[in-house]
Amino acid sequence: MTRDLRRHFPIAVPALAALAAAHPASADGPYRAWGSVSLGVPANLGRVRLIAASFAGEAAAVCSDGQVRWWRLWSNGAGIDISQVPRDIGEVRQLDLGQSWGLVLRTDGTVRAWGPSIISATIVPSDLGPCSAIAAGYSHALALRLDGSVRTWGQNNFGSTIVPASLGTVVAVETNYLHNVVIEQGGKVVCWGLNTEGSCNPPATLRAVEVGAGSNHSVARRADGTMVGWGQNSYGQCTPPADLGPIVRIAAGGDTTTVMLADGTVRSWGWNSWTPGSEAHAPADLGPCTSIEGANGFNAALPCGLDMQVLKSPNLGNFGAGVPREHLFTGVPATAGGTVEVAIQAAGDLDLTTEFLVVKVDGQTIGTAFNTSGSAGDCPTGLDRAVLQVPDAIFQAAAEDGEVTIRVEPSVGVSATQCGNAALFVSMSVPRPFSDCNSNGRHDACDIEIDPSLDCNRDGAIDSCGGGSGLADCDQDGTPDACQISGSPGLDCDADGTLDSCEIAANASLDCNSNGRLDSCDVSSPLLDCDRNGLVDACEIAANQGLDCNSNGFHDACDVAGTGGPFDCDNDNLVDSCEIAGNPSLDCDSDGTLDSCQLAGGGGADKDADGRIDACEQAYGDLDLNGLIDGADLGALLSVWGLPDPPYGDLTGNGSVDGADLGELLSRWGPVP
Repeated sequence: MTRDLRRHFPIAVPALAALAAAHPASADGPYRAWGSVSLGVPANLGRVRLIAASFAGEAAAVCSDGQVRWWRLWSNGAGIDISQVPRDIGEVRQLDLGQSWGLVLRTDGTVRAWGPSIISATIVPSDLGPCSAIAAGYSHALALRLDGSVRTWGQNNFGSTIVPASLGTVVAVETNYLHNVVIEQGGKVVCWGLNTEGSCNPPATLRAVEVGAGSNHSVARRADGTMVGWGQNSYGQCTPPADLGPIVRIAAGGDTTTVMLADGTVRSWGWNSWTPGSEAHAPADLGPCTSIEGANGFNAALPCGLDMQVLKSPNLGNFGAGVPREHLFTGVPATAGGTVEVAIQAAGDLDLTTEFLVVKVDGQTIGTAFNTSGSAGDCPTGLDRAVLQVPDAIFQAAAEDGEVTIRVEPSVGVSATQCGNAALFVSMSVPRPFSDCNSNGRHDACDIEIDPSLDCNRDGAIDSCGGGSGLADCDQDGTPDACQISGSPGLDCDADGTLDSCEIAANASLDCNSNGRLDSCDVSSPLLDCDRNGLVDACEIAANQGLDCNSNGFHDACDVAGTGGPFDCDNDNLVDSCEIAGNPSLDCDSDGTLDSCQLAGGGGADKDADGRIDACEQAYGDLDLNGLIDGADLGALLSVWGLPDPPYGDLTGNGSVDGADLGELLSRWGPVP
């Protein structure tokens, strides 16, 4: 089971929030499907902005005006609504389909389901809370909650609703018929449910940013645009074509895999049991797309369409013969970038062909709605839909003053009182003028839908083309500074709304150690400002080498205070290594520790308790530690004569006891100084 989820980028910077968003981009287009025979799309569907497909041969879409449609895509009844979606489904952010039931994530984070009550997955847990993503399986559902936990409900086939106890924080969820695939924070992929032919055995080292689930296989997209598949591969569905370039979307169907490239091109491969060979290749005339879907027997895609301005009326209430309804739309653009559509959503007495609605734009008739058999019902619980196109000349004349009145006049056979649940909504979808600022042959809105990061401030224009109008771009990289900061707060460490790199470029003294960070941020770390005086230690040391006598990058004062280790064992506020460097006799055994500290520490350094380190006395020649160089020491030296690496007696340090050592001993004869 696959799903379509438009990516949303958080606005976390005050400067961005204040200036953003005249409108987010959209690229509403037609629902396209291929694979099985007799595919059908409702004639009155119009342009859509979200699509979904199920393993039961069903399809759904969110229309430009927000209405959700649900229909049978293939076989008997192709193109005919299965049933009406509840009219209060709300504003939809994500849409998915199960086996004869549907699931939506609304823009407020709440989850709704519809379908036969016998399907337990349609009963959303009352304590679910706000979510960021959903997925619908055969008869079970997954929801990703805002805290990164996964909630499941519905029929527990093959353990599909039992979330693994070891599952970590999750960032993406997907499911199909009977197995689930999710991505943990960090990219690890976890699967559970029906494990046919290893469909739930992802590679252990895989790190993914998107996943898809087929009937008996699973697929994933890596951050570098490559893909990997696992599970059943009888028809090559897990093996990408050799000439496949980097991908930006991935979806799995029954026995197929479908991907989308960075330019919107769709590639599909595998096998279609319903019409062998036909599902494995996307139609040649498909063109660039913004989203893809996979299902059993067919695949679907949303081709790049038009950036729409959608104007909606409130509920105009009941209607009937002698009770027309109209709505005045204001703020209508004078120029349209394509054919304007008027959508009528109605619940009323419209079940007969003699019961229909005449639709007018500023007094000019543009057509009739619900005048064909089966196009509408009698007092339905949902809303019937009709889409009419406005002739260009009529729209241009009507929109000249920025106001358009749409009037709906029921035929004489329509009763205004028969339906207690009557409702009437009118919307007008006006395509914005075509824009291709980067000259790639596609509408900018399509580019943004394919890669939302191109419009980080969500104002509907590509940032690199000047879409961040009014927003600073101090580094002139084509992306507003506020957008960069929103995605990577570390770029503005002092949180003043300006990129640190630009502040440093304007005033190099703000980064005295040339590490690319403001000094004011560096000093927040004790390791960079150990004496907490508000100045970067490295810069102070560069200006005055005497502050770091041992050249370890720390202030001597900090070394003495204990930063990084025991630097001042005798507590005289001087770094021991520097004292020794100035007077080597303070460390007679050259072990890096002051003799006075070794003596104070005990531990056998001065067994004869004469206030001198034994090892140093023996190195001088007093081998028996009696304070004299005498015959006893001579005897001890001769006892190890010629011995390599002797335990004592090697007064010259050449690795053995020989004549040179004897000469040293005799030259020191007498009391040890």
